[in-house]
Amino acid sequence: VVMRFGACLFRGGAGTGVGFESGSGLEVKGSGVGMEKGPEAGDLYKDIQGGEDIFKEALEVVMSALRLYDPTEILVSFNGGKDATAVFHLFRAALYQYSKENQQNTRRQPPRMKAVYFHDAKKALEDTLEHVVNTCRVHNVDLAVIEKGYKEGITDLVSMGTRAFIIGTRSNDPNGKRGEFFAPSSKGWPSFLRVNPVVNWDYGTVWRFIK
Repeated sequence: VVMRFGACLFRGGAGTGVGFESGSGLEVKGSGVGMEKGPEAGDLYKDIQGGEDIFKEALEVVMSALRLYDPTEILVSFNGGKDATAVFHLFRAALYQYSKENQQNTRRQPPRMKAVYFHDAKKALEDTLEHVVNTCRVHNVDLAVIEKGYKEGITDLVSMGTRAFIIGTRSNDPNGKRGEFFAPSSKGWPSFLRVNPVVNWDYGTVWRFIK
């Protein structure tokens, strides 16, 4: 399934499964939240390569995931938080380089980046959904907004071909283990790969990267 955000919002709600909504999908009034574009993906890639070793290590983790799976099989989990923002932009940079390296070997259109946001209207901070949607719009990223439980939503996405999720887990988070850049899904969950590029980062590293 190809998620084209410009034409529709890919959503999953109670009783509907996960699928396309035609038309405008979610109406988001532009407050400007999350609309700062920042560096283009190519410039971002160069900045990371010229930056700290820990940034380059994280980028290489995402590049490794792109060697394992096709970009259409990878989603980045993006909820607008600082860790999620870091992996979102790491994926942007990695996908730019992937496209550049593979452009001579295929006539396919450059792959579009895909993100997923699990939205709980009762728990989400004000403007979170707007921030996530607008950020994806600015960077031309296909977005799946899932309004159901994590396990149910992931099961649907995996059944539609997703094989890996890039997530912002760090070593001080639950289930975070330093140096564990790749981890299989938990027992009882559908089969997929967790990609943890920032698992070795601390709080300060995250802020240095996203600033």
